[in-house]
Amino acid sequence: MMSKSFILCMLALLMMLPRPAGAEVLSWEECIRLTAEHNPTLVAAREKVRAAEAGRESARSARRPQLSASGSAEHAEQDGQTPDADASLSAGVNARQTLYSGGRIAASIETADAALQGARADHESASAEVTFRLRSAFVSMLHAQEQVLVLRRIVERRADNRELVGLRYEGGREHKGSLALSEASMHQARTELGQAERQVASSRQVLVRTMGLEGEHPALTVAGALEGGSAPEAVDWDAEAMRTPDYARAEASVRSAEASVRTARSGYRPDISLGGSAGRTGDTDAFDTDRWAVGVQLSFPFWSGGQTRAEVARARAQLSLAEAQRSETLNGKVSDLSELLVSFRNALENVDVQTRFFEASDLRAEIAREQYGAGLLSFDNWDVIENERISYQRRLLESQRAALLAESAWMRATGTGVFDIEE
Repeated sequence: MMSKSFILCMLALLMMLPRPAGAEVLSWEECIRLTAEHNPTLVAAREKVRAAEAGRESARSARRPQLSASGSAEHAEQDGQTPDADASLSAGVNARQTLYSGGRIAASIETADAALQGARADHESASAEVTFRLRSAFVSMLHAQEQVLVLRRIVERRADNRELVGLRYEGGREHKGSLALSEASMHQARTELGQAERQVASSRQVLVRTMGLEGEHPALTVAGALEGGSAPEAVDWDAEAMRTPDYARAEASVRSAEASVRTARSGYRPDISLGGSAGRTGDTDAFDTDRWAVGVQLSFPFWSGGQTRAEVARARAQLSLAEAQRSETLNGKVSDLSELLVSFRNALENVDVQTRFFEASDLRAEIAREQYGAGLLSFDNWDVIENERISYQRRLLESQRAALLAESAWMRATGTGVFDIEE
């Protein structure tokens, strides 16, 4: 799929480069770890899930008995007269258990579950988005470093070519125009090398900020090769789209709307609860009067002035809207995934094409160099072949980068991330 020998050669050259003291060399796994710890988008998404989990527990608490304790002490005077007892005292315990709420509690729990589902979908979406940004920044950094290596080799090659042309010019076998063109090509290679080195600095800054780090990291480099995986051959588009965070979020909206309908309908049904209390009253002289009570409370709404009916109608309309948006999300995701998979496959095939062209141009350039040195090939023809080799080498590097970015875009669209909630 990719020219592994070319990648390994670039990595070997990268490792051979002298590094300043205190250089930070990060692998892909180390970048993931730092991003999980420091990226604010991931931190916010994790906290949103935890808040939704707490909200679900809060909703479930309505099904459990509610216990409370109370106490009071009161001193009273009337017309300046103080009663015999200094104060009246009371203490008690109250308990209440809802037996039937017309479905309102169950609906509130379902609403909280839907909110948690939506929060988890948001975290998956954030994970996929941050993974895409981090992967893109890492690939761009690695590409920029390899670009510097390639251009340094090109500068060396241009310098060798300039020396060869200079020798032939001094021997009277080449004219001054060829020498000037060779020198211009060498100058161009050195200029492009300086531009590539500036691109490394820019890519480094993007990577650092994507990980959520602060401050300057002038010695940071990356190591490793993100070789793209293979694209899936057969895809069940509806099933693939339903696994995405966007569809999960739309499904959560439908569940929440269904719960809202049940909540609105609970206005037609009674509330039944069981209550009990026990306590003691008295004063400072005798705190010995016990009391207790137990009973069932029934509340049935007969007429709300049309409010319950209006709330049910509104909830049903919101449910229809959520179902329509879910269908729209499914259709949109299928279209997006189809287009991205085509781009991913095309990018992988282009890497293979560019690899073949580079290997052929490299072989052709070596042969042409020998022919030019032996006087069997004109400078113009040799220069064209040399330029083609350099062009194909750079095209190969760009195609490899494009393939990795296309794979990253596919991963983002499918909701594939490398960050878990627990991190």
